Amino acid sequence: MLTNSKLLPRYIQRCGFATTDHNCAGRLWIGVEEPLAKHVAHLFIRDPVSAFSERLIVPEDEEFVDHFENIQSTNWQSMRFKPPPLNSSIGWRVEFRPLELQLTDFENAAFVTFVLLISRTILRLKLNLLIPISKVDENMRTAVKRDAVLQQQFYFRRGYLLSTGAYPGLRIAVVVVDGSPTELTLACSKFRRTRSYSIIQNQTEHQTISDDSTQAVNFCKLPDAHSPVSDNSEVNPEDTYILMSISEIMNGSPTFPGLIPLVRHYVHVIGGDPAVVCLVHRYLDFLERRASGDLMTTAAWMRSRIRAHPDYHFDSYVSQTINTDLMQECCAITRGELRPPELLPSLSECTVSTGKPCYLRFSCRQCCVDHSSVKSTDSSANTTAAIVPGTNDGRYC
Repeated sequence: MLTNSKLLPRYIQRCGFATTDHNCAGRLWIGVEEPLAKHVAHLFIRDPVSAFSERLIVPEDEEFVDHFENIQSTNWQSMRFKPPPLNSSIGWRVEFRPLELQLTDFENAAFVTFVLLISRTILRLKLNLLIPISKVDENMRTAVKRDAVLQQQFYFRRGYLLSTGAYPGLRIAVVVVDGSPTELTLACSKFRRTRSYSIIQNQTEHQTISDDSTQAVNFCKLPDAHSPVSDNSEVNPEDTYILMSISEIMNGSPTFPGLIPLVRHYVHVIGGDPAVVCLVHRYLDFLERRASGDLMTTAAWMRSRIRAHPDYHFDSYVSQTINTDLMQECCAITRGELRPPELLPSLSECTVSTGKPCYLRFSCRQCCVDHSSVKSTDSSANTTAAIVPGTNDGRYC
């Protein structure tokens, strides 16, 4: 899937992408396609971090990958493509690396769960989130700035270019209505983002967002509004991305559906044990609040605690006393003895009670659309359910 994509070569970084000619040439006789060969060749521009004398010489008649793994395992990029080890049933993997350890198990579980679910959502809905690698590098440089979650913007793919046109069931769900970029953008603007599925959600709060379709169309419309966008291979990579805030990327905007709402839709469609699904939505509720600024990030919270310490004189000097007190607070949070409301949701928002109503049955479908009634064509559903926006017949599924 990676090497066969027509899109991939156009998104490789155009400058500063060093490779070794020897490794690129080798693809012809080892049967590796060019994009993957270039990836491996890019890894081998570096010297190994460590080497073991007893393993320098390749043993005769022995399958030997130590030299490759030595380079592969010491390239600490934001993502790592991991071939299966020898004599193992483990499959091909992609390792997602930018996450930082959080103070609590709940936070760590939320981030890990989201990464897994967004990967499954991309595969299930056939989404295309490609942007040039150079813009990914710029995003990484932006991410380390102070309060970047709230104060900075990041490059991300435009909302009307998310679809690959390969998942017809998505047309009744979120952004994709086969047709013009104007129609796709209109779907983005109407996507229901206020539907949280939380079992503590106020049962009267099921209104949609305001209809910003006019603004969305004006913002995203291409010169030829009737040109199909199902084949994104013809779109110039430089025209596929736009600057957005983290809240817009995660929670959505009039021109972008939002990663969290897309994941909610995926979870809603595949279903599962109500308690598990409910816990997943609690994780997503938490990430939604972090992205919007309703809850502080760990870095912002630490900075606020240092600034509030009586020994801090706003001179950028963090004394041992301040460090000790901060670490003690962090340990108390990890042990569950302290729960700052500006950092973490309340315990009632982090636990699952199966005695409360469940909003997660497929027949509800209030998450999916905000326009006229349509019928589901999703093969994963056991029944065909009419979608009537804004109504629930007095039931919450």
